[in-house]
Amino acid sequence: MVTIAAAAPTLQAVDLTPATISLAPGGSQQFSATGRMSDGSSSAVGVTWSATGGTVNASGWYTAGQTAGTYRVIAGNGT
Repeated sequence: MVTIAAAAPTLQAVDLTPATISLAPGGSQQFSATGRMSDGSSSAVGVTWSATGGTVNASGWYTAGQTAGTYRVIAGNGT
C-alpha cells in the first residue's frame, strides 16, 4: 500500500481589511488580517501591528494622530 499525503498549504500573503480608509484627525478604525494560503483558502493569522503615523494596538485598533497625511497600518509576521 502507498499513502501519499498532500503538503500542508503555506502562507502566501496577508490581506488587511479594510484596505484603505479616510479618517479625521483622532479618528479610529478596527483592522483585521487574514492569511491567504497556497491552496486558495484563507486562515486566521497572528500578526504584529505597527503604524507609520498614529497608533495601533495589539488587536489592530488604529487611532489617527493629529497631523493630516497619508500613513500605513502594517501587519507584520507574528512569529
